[in-house]
Amino acid sequence: MVQRLRKSRLDLAIAEQKAAFAEIARKVNHDIKNGFIPIRNVMQHWSEVADSKPDELVNIFKERRATVNEIIRYLQDLAQNYAGTSTKMEIKPVDTHEIIDIVVRNYRDLPGKRISIETNYANGHLYVHAEHHKLRRAIENIVCNAVDACEGEGSVTITTEKVDNSVVISIDDTGNGIPPEIRDQIFHTHVTTKSDGTGIGLMSAQSIIKEFGGTISLDERKEGGTRVRIRLPELRPDLIEQKEPVKEESSV
Repeated sequence: MVQRLRKSRLDLAIAEQKAAFAEIARKVNHDIKNGFIPIRNVMQHWSEVADSKPDELVNIFKERRATVNEIIRYLQDLAQNYAGTSTKMEIKPVDTHEIIDIVVRNYRDLPGKRISIETNYANGHLYVHAEHHKLRRAIENIVCNAVDACEGEGSVTITTEKVDNSVVISIDDTGNGIPPEIRDQIFHTHVTTKSDGTGIGLMSAQSIIKEFGGTISLDERKEGGTRVRIRLPELRPDLIEQKEPVKEESSV
């Protein structure tokens, strides 16, 4: 009986380990796949220009080269993070508008789609205390879902505002919305509206936003489509530039 109990515990531990590895694999696959979307879009754009307007290829190459370089750096940081070789997560003041601009630039002008992505920013800069790459990944997951929901044609609007002491980021799409039967579980793993979806994007976004002291919610728009709202504590401008700490003299 003791041997059977030991074997049962061992089998359970192995099953839990396999499940954990499978979950990590799904997350890596999801994040890497999303990271390659902008690169594929740029390559398709270059190919279209090369075929139709070859004289403009050099200028278009220079315009979009920065996007490819930025995505490569992002994927390198992502790989190091998953491999456990990255440095300690750096929490610092992050300009939400700067992150949104990067995401929007990567998802605009998608080949074969007629989807407009617009921004409606509050005046000035809105800062939050977060890790740049993680916050970007959360916003990118939501924007990617919004683009997919439009099914080739529609619009995505990203709005920022200051509400009390919080930064609120609203991402609206004109897609088909979320079916009522899964709306309450949409932030759970493996719950998705896409035939080839993993259900990881929104769950990952919620985890990241919570990590930085924020909340994320989802609502149905009266005009049709979905609104995802992120709310994060605002970092006041007077706290952004902090003085260097005074170094203590070592005693002998």
